Amino acid sequence: MESNDSQDSHFGDFLRINKAEDIYKQMFKLSLLPIIIHDMEMNIIDVNKAALDEFGYSYEEIRAIKVYDLHSESEIKHSEEVLNVMKQENIVSTETSFRRKDGSEFFAEVTPCKYLLENKPIIHVYIKNITERKHNEEKLFDALEKAKENERLKAAFLANMSHEIRTPLNSVFGFSTLLNEENITDSDKKRYASIIASSSSHLLYLINDLIDISKIDAGQIKVVNTTFELHSVLKSLYSIYHSLLISKNKYDIHLKLNLPGEENYIISDETRLRQILFNLLGNALKFTETGSIEFGYAIEDDNLNFFVKDTGIGIPEDSKESIFNRFEQGRKSIGKIYGGTGLGLAIAKSCVQLLDGKIWFESEVNVGTSFFFKIKYKQGEPVPGNNKTNTNGRIGFNNELILVAEDDEFNYDYLDTLLKGFNLRVVRTITGKDTIKEALSNDDLSLILMDIQMPEKNGLEATEEILKHKPKLPIIAQTAYAFQGDREKCLRAGCVDYISKPIERSELLKLIRKNIYIR
Repeated sequence: MESNDSQDSHFGDFLRINKAEDIYKQMFKLSLLPIIIHDMEMNIIDVNKAALDEFGYSYEEIRAIKVYDLHSESEIKHSEEVLNVMKQENIVSTETSFRRKDGSEFFAEVTPCKYLLENKPIIHVYIKNITERKHNEEKLFDALEKAKENERLKAAFLANMSHEIRTPLNSVFGFSTLLNEENITDSDKKRYASIIASSSSHLLYLINDLIDISKIDAGQIKVVNTTFELHSVLKSLYSIYHSLLISKNKYDIHLKLNLPGEENYIISDETRLRQILFNLLGNALKFTETGSIEFGYAIEDDNLNFFVKDTGIGIPEDSKESIFNRFEQGRKSIGKIYGGTGLGLAIAKSCVQLLDGKIWFESEVNVGTSFFFKIKYKQGEPVPGNNKTNTNGRIGFNNELILVAEDDEFNYDYLDTLLKGFNLRVVRTITGKDTIKEALSNDDLSLILMDIQMPEKNGLEATEEILKHKPKLPIIAQTAYAFQGDREKCLRAGCVDYISKPIERSELLKLIRKNIYIR
């Protein structure tokens, strides 16, 4: 028979308990969960060590306060309700918030148990800290709400885009068809052509907005600082919008310039600055029916402070926080009235941030809106040859031969039509291999318009091959792609310049005049 000493050796790590009730005392004392025992008046009778560690009080301190004092301010207000719950027959677990001695708060799940001690009711409360779980639940809830909102915005955006695209497309398709009808007058032809051009421009703006927001999301827009004439940018924008307003017999637009002479040459990203102003002016034009639009800039604390002010419908208070959000417009129904993608202001804000600037606005309903943004003023030196004479395309060419590398029949017809009547000869190739062959065999070529996406060999491969043998032959890349890096890829391949589709006649003729090889 095994001795008691032998038995004790097997259980040397066990806590020795002599009475059954001591088991419960030890459970109370050693529990990892905080436990508080209190009476119906919320006087604290006893607590375990875990409770002291959680709340940060000494045993004497916590015995001197009531359970109410352990709750956060918001829970103290409901103390009577808590007491009434405690008096109910069936008490279930509930969630509440507590406040520690140092003032910090935490969420907890409390499970109370009712006992009678010497015929007096007491409450034995288990406390489980669930702060991390609550925070995770809040994050999950916020994520679900954001997902729902994104779905709502996506649905609204798709519906709006369908309308925005189909409306001008209907005009393009419809009036293009009408141009082929017999007995159509010259006056009607001009009017139809004008409508087609206007609707096509609108479609281009929509596509550019979508491309721009995609490039911003992908981080593909990089700041490229150059020296340029600020007034030239502002005056060109003024000319565009002034002509547009005059043609519609609407209100006028005013431009304010503040830098004299050479001081208006600045160092910044001209494309991004033009994009910001273009979107802000387009927004002002859209929402202003009467009065005027004014834009310009002022210098303050080494900053260029730009402004675009209008006398339009204004922005209601409940929409001001979301006005820069994507696919949002000042009123939920505003897109139905005024159209647009709801991307313009989001793009403007992103571009301002890319320039390390700040954008804000002031607005009053039915009075107008003023948008402001500021960027650092860095003065640049005038660029020699920057003041070019205006090109009308009818002088400067002397029957030079241009090779147009273009595989699309309609695009070639368009380019060929653009260049007719300007004393230029045009020859066409369809594939990259044919382009190389024609360029290397024809010594009369003065310039190549190179489409980047062609069969057999692409435009960049063809350019590199041609320039190995004819390094002085100017090649201008023409492409339907419009993402960050496309221009750089073309220049690295050896192209002297780059033009994106759709191509405007004036821009094309400028590039040809600038780069054509004169023997």
